[in-house]
Amino acid sequence: MTVDLECPLTIDWEALPKDRQPRVITAYSLDSAYLTSTDEWSVTVYDTDPERLRWLALQPLSLSIHGNVQLFGRVERVRRGDDGGAVTISGRDHLSAIVEGNIDPTVRITEDMTLAAAILTVGLPHGIMTVYGDADAQTRSMKAGVPLKDGKDQGFPKIQPGNLKPDAGAGSFEWLNKLAARQGCTIQPGPQRGSVILSAPCYDQDPTATFKRSRSVGTVAQNNVIDATSDENYSSFPTCGLATGKVAATGKKAEAAAKVYDIGKAIAEVAPQLYAKIRDLIISERIKPDPTKPAPDPLKLYRFLYVKDEESRTAAQVEKAITRAVSERLRETLNYTVKAKGHRDPDSGAVFAIDTLATVKDEIADVDEVLWCASRRFTFQRNAGATSDLTYWRPGSFVL
Repeated sequence: MTVDLECPLTIDWEALPKDRQPRVITAYSLDSAYLTSTDEWSVTVYDTDPERLRWLALQPLSLSIHGNVQLFGRVERVRRGDDGGAVTISGRDHLSAIVEGNIDPTVRITEDMTLAAAILTVGLPHGIMTVYGDADAQTRSMKAGVPLKDGKDQGFPKIQPGNLKPDAGAGSFEWLNKLAARQGCTIQPGPQRGSVILSAPCYDQDPTATFKRSRSVGTVAQNNVIDATSDENYSSFPTCGLATGKVAATGKKAEAAAKVYDIGKAIAEVAPQLYAKIRDLIISERIKPDPTKPAPDPLKLYRFLYVKDEESRTAAQVEKAITRAVSERLRETLNYTVKAKGHRDPDSGAVFAIDTLATVKDEIADVDEVLWCASRRFTFQRNAGATSDLTYWRPGSFVL
């Protein structure tokens, strides 16, 4: 397998004069995860001119891979060692300011505000000036570098009444992200500095990457896979469930609502390959204790999941509560990690990106299905080339 030693990363210094910019990149790492609020990065730069390595702290910049912008941020840390010609700079994306900041205690969020309006009210002092709706394919496409199938634009969800006054000292991003989760979305970095996007995982899109490995002699190193492992864990996997919550009825006191959840049906919809393997091994219906009836087959698996969500106020929110609980356990059923050569798929040309799909046909790891990218780590060493460490889950493993 040949190794490309050319550096795929470029830095756009947004305020640093050209004659002050470091000219050589010797190493870097970029870490992204859908469930982590900010992307982290580290770059080692080298220059024979010491003036180009001075006063880099707090400089705003953007980082691109193969010409596709991956993040906007600023230098938060500078490390210098014995080599006076090299400096390691690191930081996070442009959401780091709102992640580290607290809400002004005089802020008031009214019940008639949209989630977007609330984000701007809290986030404006932290540099957040634009909020996009759930057309997150724009961001995925920007990072991947290829057109992607657009997800459904859900607009700006309305905030439900209650808990609209932040507690003293509340973290700005943490408080806003809780509001977003109630509306079925997350707050992700937007396509330009000062923007965020309201998004949910998009499982209805075309795969942009393919990973193949065969047991056949001489074909183990197919595609650009260096190494890969699969980890299946069913220790906490439920087979059926029930969710309850409080649903307000018009003109009446809030009353309890319950929904029996067919987990097997949900698995069949989001992970048909998994369901085909386990459907004959589980008891998917709810069975109440009744000594007068025959006991179920002890060789089959019965795990009843009960979820009580006191904050739910609609039947849809009650169903979402148990859907989230099931998805968390579905996530453990397959964790596919792969180390790949370079940062893009050799067939599609797409840069690996979180919230994208990949077709996996790995005979060695016994995986043959389409998976969702939950995290990625890009690394580069000047004499070793670029590699990507990627983590994939089954679609449906993260539901808001």
